Amino acid sequence: TMDDFIRGVLINEEILDSRIYWEALKSDEYALPIASWLSYHTLSRDIMQRQPYPLTPDALQPLRGIIHSSRSTYKHKSASLERGCILQKDTIIGEHSVLGKNTRICRTVIGDGCKIGEGVIIENSYLLGNVVVEENVRLKDTVIFSDCFIAKNSHLENCIVFTGVETSPQYSQNEVIIEMKEEKIVVKKLTECLGDEKNSLYFYHNFLKYWENQSESDDTCSDSDSRANESPMPDDTNMFLSEVIDSLLRGYQDKLNCDNLILEINSSRYAYNVTIREVTYNVVKAILVLPLHYLSEINSPVTNATYQKTLTVMIGYFNTILKNYIKTENAQEDCLKAIEDVAEGTREFLIFAQHLLNLLYKKDILSEEKILEWYELDDEETSEKVREAVQPFITWLQEAEEDSSSEEEDD
Repeated sequence: TMDDFIRGVLINEEILDSRIYWEALKSDEYALPIASWLSYHTLSRDIMQRQPYPLTPDALQPLRGIIHSSRSTYKHKSASLERGCILQKDTIIGEHSVLGKNTRICRTVIGDGCKIGEGVIIENSYLLGNVVVEENVRLKDTVIFSDCFIAKNSHLENCIVFTGVETSPQYSQNEVIIEMKEEKIVVKKLTECLGDEKNSLYFYHNFLKYWENQSESDDTCSDSDSRANESPMPDDTNMFLSEVIDSLLRGYQDKLNCDNLILEINSSRYAYNVTIREVTYNVVKAILVLPLHYLSEINSPVTNATYQKTLTVMIGYFNTILKNYIKTENAQEDCLKAIEDVAEGTREFLIFAQHLLNLLYKKDILSEEKILEWYELDDEETSEKVREAVQPFITWLQEAEEDSSSEEEDD
């Protein structure tokens, strides 16, 4: 308490006659002093989870070009993710970085100009600029400084890798500091170098256990993780989605003007401090799950037929809202992401997903290029059933594109 603090100041002779500086924060402000890796890691996680909004990676001026996706994942628009690459959560990929096929990244910061090979798994780690990681490497709870080269089939856990280190293939270390001296790798145990300070490093087991205990759900980055089991959306985003569903449901039942509903949605957006991309994603998601709420309200059984019939009518009714929020390429990406996420968890919508893509394509809400780009890049194991469900429409779209190209060549 404040009394205890004052009593401690009066009793402690070392700080008598000294000045104590402080600054009061407003209720909507955020601050955290960086005194250790623990606090740095905590701050990084908070920022990626958008807790100090509007100070988020996609809004900060030095990080221009960063794109935010669901589950607190970010990547620069110039970064490249090959087929099968999975960004699980709390992850950011820097400018011009390249991630190879079937890589899995979880709770990790990857800096600018990094090259990650095929089949790499990285968890709870920091890779600074221009780091090269060859295929089938496993990194966990590790900090790698700039200009390092980690050869194929290596395994590093609880390590600090200093600038310029180049390992040999199948290199394996745990709880060590790795550095280059006179063109040779020198390895020192963390316990020998840090002594009593080792507990201040974020990657030590005591901190990892602390972080796991603070989690609301199973927070491991294992292959068995699914999107449904990953960290939930922040409360504000959940509440925003709930309000959008309520507004749309009431608007559909009372046949309210869609322009008025847009005003309501925008008011909720500012009330809950969500970005325009989050708005687009959640508006589309709300419309896709709305038939389930509506059928429940009117005590009608939820079947594939009733869901699809109701959704088709709602898409027509909310056409103005969809066109209002889906105007840019980013908005199309967010729309497709919402379609994918709802299809994964809603059986009734899964078999209707291809028809919805066709419908939005014909309404010029989604472009052919964005649909094909989304389909080709989306190779996560958890969404395999979605890709199979929309395959007939994708095939038709690809064939139509080929026929159009052939006609242009003939002309």
